Amino acid sequence: MVMDELFRVKPEELRRTSLSALYLFTAVGAFIVSRITRSVLFLEIPDYKAQLPLTYMGVALTVSCVMFFYARVERHLRRDITNAITLALLIAVTIAFRGALATGSHTIYWAYYIWVEVFGAFLIVQFWTFTNEIFHARQAKRLFAIIGGGGVLSNIAFGFLLRRFTNVIGTEDFLYVIVACLCVSLFAVWSLGKDCRGELTAAHRRRPNKRIVDATKVLKPSAVPSSANQRVFGTKHVRLIGGVVVLTYLVSTFVDYQWQVIIGDTIAEKGARGAYFGTFFLLTGIIGGAIQFFATSRLLERFGVLPTLLLLPCFMLTGSLSVIIAPMLGVFSGLWAASITKGSENVLRYTVNDSTLQLMYLPVPTHLRGRAKAFIDGILKQGSIGLGGLVLWGVFGRDGEIAQLLSITVYSLSYVIAAVLVLWIIVITSLRQEYINSLVHTLQHRRLNFDDQSFEINDDATINSLGLALESKDLGEVLHALDLLDSLSPKAIPQLAERIVKLLNHEVEDVRVVTLDFIAAHTELGDIEKVAELQQDGSPRVRAAAVITCCAVTEEAGVVLAQELLDDTDATVRAAAIIGLIRYCGIEGMFACLDRLKAMLKSDEPSARQSAAWILGKVGVTQFHQPLVPLLIDPSEKVCLAAIVAAGILKSEKLVPQLVSHLDHPVFGRAVVDALVSYKATIEPTMVEVVEDTGCPPYMRKRACIVLGRLRSDLGVEILCRHLEDENLLVRHAAVNALCTIARHRPEAGLDPNAVEQALNSEGKRWFSLLAIGIDLTGQTSAALLIDALDHRRQIAQQQILQLLSLKYPAAPINLVARNLRSSQRTIRANAVEVLDNLINKTEKSFVLPILEGGAPDQVLSIGAEVFGVTRAPLLGTLRGFLSGPDPWLAACAAFYVGKEKLQELNTDVVALLRRPTAICRETAMMALHNLEPQGTWEKDLDDLCSDRSLHVQLYARNLVKARALNRPA
Repeated sequence: MVMDELFRVKPEELRRTSLSALYLFTAVGAFIVSRITRSVLFLEIPDYKAQLPLTYMGVALTVSCVMFFYARVERHLRRDITNAITLALLIAVTIAFRGALATGSHTIYWAYYIWVEVFGAFLIVQFWTFTNEIFHARQAKRLFAIIGGGGVLSNIAFGFLLRRFTNVIGTEDFLYVIVACLCVSLFAVWSLGKDCRGELTAAHRRRPNKRIVDATKVLKPSAVPSSANQRVFGTKHVRLIGGVVVLTYLVSTFVDYQWQVIIGDTIAEKGARGAYFGTFFLLTGIIGGAIQFFATSRLLERFGVLPTLLLLPCFMLTGSLSVIIAPMLGVFSGLWAASITKGSENVLRYTVNDSTLQLMYLPVPTHLRGRAKAFIDGILKQGSIGLGGLVLWGVFGRDGEIAQLLSITVYSLSYVIAAVLVLWIIVITSLRQEYINSLVHTLQHRRLNFDDQSFEINDDATINSLGLALESKDLGEVLHALDLLDSLSPKAIPQLAERIVKLLNHEVEDVRVVTLDFIAAHTELGDIEKVAELQQDGSPRVRAAAVITCCAVTEEAGVVLAQELLDDTDATVRAAAIIGLIRYCGIEGMFACLDRLKAMLKSDEPSARQSAAWILGKVGVTQFHQPLVPLLIDPSEKVCLAAIVAAGILKSEKLVPQLVSHLDHPVFGRAVVDALVSYKATIEPTMVEVVEDTGCPPYMRKRACIVLGRLRSDLGVEILCRHLEDENLLVRHAAVNALCTIARHRPEAGLDPNAVEQALNSEGKRWFSLLAIGIDLTGQTSAALLIDALDHRRQIAQQQILQLLSLKYPAAPINLVARNLRSSQRTIRANAVEVLDNLINKTEKSFVLPILEGGAPDQVLSIGAEVFGVTRAPLLGTLRGFLSGPDPWLAACAAFYVGKEKLQELNTDVVALLRRPTAICRETAMMALHNLEPQGTWEKDLDDLCSDRSLHVQLYARNLVKARALNRPA
């Protein structure tokens, strides 16, 4: 509990976090001791000012070669195995150097100086690559600051060790301390490898297969999987990380040279230099530790990655300016001024900066991350150091001739440092946006989206190609060409007329049907003799299309031909003949088939009435609405459905009341919505009236919201915003869905930001309130159904929160977050939350992120208490609220629980549930009351329920009456 509250480490994360911190503590400790010993020993070389720049170049070349080799082999073994092998090798070489240093050779000092940097490169690169595979993005944001504290504590512990015991132990013998630290690091790697075997194995498997990678040498890029063909620097995000690292180490090289030279000039004795280094690391470690443990994670959570990454360059810029000003003012020595700059680096780089920079790697795909980190940290970093060394050697090397010629001192170097720091700040600013974009792309599935385009074919080459396709022997090519005929320019159609008409003889019926439909729309192409022949085709679909086309081409003259099919053996053909006669053949055609249509409308056969509804819709004459009225209340669902579709085509206002009455129908609802939307603006006032009427059935109001959303008008937006906090769950859900639809198609729609904000807070408060009652019920077997209902309602509230956020912020990333939160992979869910963390404001983060991340229920609820004042209320009061509330399922589940627990105090509330309009409420209330009062006073209600409109309620009530009469359980 203390670790969770103080350091934000969850109990299940404690062992993994502790071992990782220990790993970093000993790894950094070994590196600190090795760097101090190498600096103390190197400053024993007489011409260290000229020699020191050469070491930077030597380090860059050596480490780059070693890391290049490492980058090519690191992917072949699981990460814990790779790290363990490397640590074993480092231990062996360090022991060998201890023996060599006894000779006091300056050449050995040189070799040891370079070895220390190789040593450090492996330790740090491997550590952060390892931890990136065992922690996901959300854990990293909380825990990397704590884990990084292990490195900060190393500064304190080993700084004190060196300051106190340098003269006692001796500089060379501190290599045994390095070996001890590496042994502890090896133990930590072994333990973490056991605990995190699943994550490490999964990460190893996600790396590209070597055979696939090797195949890129002989295959075209398009033939190789993208994940294997992708270069390390294929994204701007990785390039910017590389830029930050280059500038970081270029500055670090200049500062390190300046600092070491000033120390060498100021402190002559080897033991005193060692004590100074120890004191320096001790003080910077104490300050850094305070920042790491109590400030880093809070800085990240409060200000985000950009301000946090800017701290180091800004403080170093201040230190560099102090190096310039110090000699002028004489306030403090040059050593103090240089120590401030170097101290800023030590305090912030290994605390705030490194922890935050590691977050920048998290969106990089796993199979590229190890290679990217190895290349950037191992090669670019060393290249920057080498570049810095080359510049320093050019100025201060060869006995400092150029420095003397230009009157440049080691203090003047601060001007260059300041300029590079300004560039560093600019690059960090660009990196922040790329970090968010990369997180989104990490989550996003690649897919092709083709937008519908309106175009007109009018060039001769395309028309000729289309003509050839119409004559093709490939069926798919012919059908595709027929689909494109609607895009032909009117002037181009005659050029293809002959080829189109020839398709009436095609052997495939689909081709003949599509061709007939096209000719019906372009009657100038009609070959009446051939069309008339097709009225005798063996396919009913072809005959039906032919009779309609014949009527369209010949109009009144087609009555005789169409009448022949009024007695066809197929109902579809007969219906098509009626459609053709009424639609195209005038009064004569109407009289020719009117009796047939009337007979179909009055037929006892549902199929005939269904065909009649279909005919009325296909005819599309608004004045023909009257015959549809009885069909809209037909006992056959199929007939009703056909009538609803026809009503949507006719768009007669006389049919609106019947359509609205079907809005809450479980089968017709979607079709009714489609029909009402076709009325466009004329239906809007009616839909507004339905939504505003809280007495209407919930599903009716819900579907009215859907209609308003599809109409996308300003009035609809206003009404929907007004109901974002509707007491009914279905209406709230439909309102926000409808607004999302409008926002997607009309980004300029004027949503009420206050309404969205209030709804967001209401859903957040509702989520925490549901959690509170769930905590009270935890562990009760009789509450399983109610707990499940509460969990489901919390899921809906979470969904509502995300949809409301998509109305405030760019919808694409929010929707992407919502999809990826449903992933079974913890890393994907964590990255999704991280995207959201970088989009929403501080107030929303305070309650949205805990809702999405979860955690111990009591701790999460404490956030609800802090933000919304939600606390655990008395159970009886909460249950009473559910029983009388607007949510019928929660009411039913609460009644079931009350009955199981025999809570007599809620008897009256359960009796009231018998008169609720929802059947499940009435049925569950009877069950609960039978448990509460087997011989109670609600017999009158029970008698009424025996004739309930719901068959299920009737049967249960009658069974209960019999059971009570026999005085036995129902």
